[in-house]
Amino acid sequence: MKIKKILNNNVVIAVNRSGTEIIGVGKGVGFQKKCGDIIADDRFEKIFTLTDSVQYQKYSKLMQESDPAAVEIAEQVISYVSVKHPELHLSDIIHISLADHINGVVERVKLGIVLSNVIWPEIQRAYPDEFSVGMYAVSLMQERFHTDLGEDEAAFVAVHIVNANTSKNAANAQKVARIVKDVTVLAESYFDVRFDTTTVDYYRFIGHVKSMAFCILTNSEAEENDANILAYTKSKYPNIGKCAEKIANMILLKYRYHISSEDQAYLILYIERMLRNWNGA
Repeated sequence: MKIKKILNNNVVIAVNRSGTEIIGVGKGVGFQKKCGDIIADDRFEKIFTLTDSVQYQKYSKLMQESDPAAVEIAEQVISYVSVKHPELHLSDIIHISLADHINGVVERVKLGIVLSNVIWPEIQRAYPDEFSVGMYAVSLMQERFHTDLGEDEAAFVAVHIVNANTSKNAANAQKVARIVKDVTVLAESYFDVRFDTTTVDYYRFIGHVKSMAFCILTNSEAEENDANILAYTKSKYPNIGKCAEKIANMILLKYRYHISSEDQAYLILYIERMLRNWNGA
């Protein structure tokens, strides 16, 4: 194959014998190479095409801006899925979304930030195969970055696998997005703010709402472990507690699902953190 563009040391855009542009992934395939060089097919660990031009541009930009380790781990995980879980038919978008997510993990590790996912057990119960993929990804990341990520990060990876599974979950992904939007719009309207989408607090909030959405769609209600936590958070943040009640009522009326008192408590805490750091922008 002839190199058309080098994205990084491990990813290149090349043209095959039929004249089709491909994205080739392999350790060191772009190292000390230049456009026009020929690379043997067996040097590539993964060859794929992105037929959507928008996705193609996004992937090209992502490869140039991401840590090579993130891309490498993402491709290892995707290959693992194809071997261990061939029933999970992943769309090409997984090459973008998973690499982007793992690159975010790389950046957070450098800052000493590890995100929590309080409802990872529900994700594990709802999507056990996808969660096992997440645990494999965690093992790769922990080996590479020497940071304890655990089940929380496995759940985040599992969500990406669920969203990319074309065989059964495309409709769920759209529904999850709708639920996330409903909850976010209600909270922002209640306080007349626009949350800063670049913050870790917002990321945690969205991660929690996504986890709730998966439970809503699979009708797997979480156990009521401790109602006292809701009473405590409501007493400490009464106005935010009223907002959480409105969210719970909206979900009950619109989706016929009762979110747990623990879920409401965490919503209060996440919203409080976002409001505390909100600068009015």
